[in-house]
Amino acid sequence: TTNVMAQEAVKKEYGATSTEYNRIVNYKPKLITEAMIQNSDHTFVLDSDCMKELQKKFPGQKSKLEYYRMDGKTDVPDPWGGTQKDYDQVLESMVKTWQPAINKKYFGVKDEL
Repeated sequence: TTNVMAQEAVKKEYGATSTEYNRIVNYKPKLITEAMIQNSDHTFVLDSDCMKELQKKFPGQKSKLEYYRMDGKTDVPDPWGGTQKDYDQVLESMVKTWQPAINKKYFGVKDEL
């Protein structure tokens, strides 16, 4: 199933005992609320349609919404319904694209890990 493939992609990238793997194994999808955004430091949005919808639905929270694109130009492809390879490739691309930017912006790390 889809969640199992996402779990497997995270396990390959981070390891079966990692915090990241533990989070996805225990992940339960839920609708985002304004309170969730208010109580977070940042809300990362991966799709332009979702970004527009969240900005419209929660106009007072725009400053906490950050739109991350796969290559700086395109939405993150949704691997839902795809193969394990699709999940692996999306996660690998996300880590390579965003981890250095997030580390630099939020943690002051200047070089790629």
